[in-house]
Amino acid sequence: MINIKIGNILNCKEDIICHQVNADGLMGGGLARQLANQYPDLEKEYRKFCKHYKNDYEYLKGTAYMLALSSKNNESKFIVNIFSQKPNFDTDYEAMQKALEKVRKYAEEHKLSVAVPFKMRLWNC
Repeated sequence: MINIKIGNILNCKEDIICHQVNADGLMGGGLARQLANQYPDLEKEYRKFCKHYKNDYEYLKGTAYMLALSSKNNESKFIVNIFSQKPNFDTDYEAMQKALEKVRKYAEEHKLSVAVPFKMRLWNC
């Protein structure tokens, strides 16, 4: 079931927060930067993951890289980096759908709730 809520995703009560990333290993702006500021280990782990795969978008596209992290306020969440932003910064909708389907399956199996930015919920996956 999809519930649309208005508010700041950084303050959500859901167990998992998803956001879109590219393979560059940088969280320079937008929601990615805000999440990196709130979850201190996020950017370091994301950068390491990208580097391990040589920042190869063709290999990483459709990947849902999930990290269990604690915020600066000691709140634990799963943060999911959805590799669906092409090198030219356009959205790769096929890759996004593939990754979101993986997140949905994981969440259902573990009875976890998921928060995604409003425009990422393009499919009933």
